[in-house]
Amino acid sequence: MNYLDGVVSNIENCDSLHIVEFAVENEHLYMMSLEIPTIHVGLHVRLAIKPLSIAIAKRFLGSISFSNKLFATVKQISEGVLLCSVKLDFKTHELEAVLRKKALENMHLKVGDSVVLFIKASDVFIKEVL
Repeated sequence: MNYLDGVVSNIENCDSLHIVEFAVENEHLYMMSLEIPTIHVGLHVRLAIKPLSIAIAKRFLGSISFSNKLFATVKQISEGVLLCSVKLDFKTHELEAVLRKKALENMHLKVGDSVVLFIKASDVFIKEVL
């Protein structure tokens, strides 16, 4: 599991849908949820993201519908038969993404590569209030 500490910077509501914006390391992360705990702007929280929920792009150009885009560097790659674990440096945090070995091979991903991480807002959740 990946964890990032952040501060709630904005909350939008419409009917039962909530979109929460967080400030994390001078970046913005978004969470979309039908249910949220009692939170308010300015609250410090720990966010969680599953390793399978992080998509990696190399040499990305263009637009994408994912709400969250972070820039990182590949730190370590552990290859299995079908899946790979990719450890990434995002500012002062280490994140992990799990992807198919075939995707790793197709991207020619290697340690030291600069990549873009994409995370759907529905894959970000609040682990705890700090």
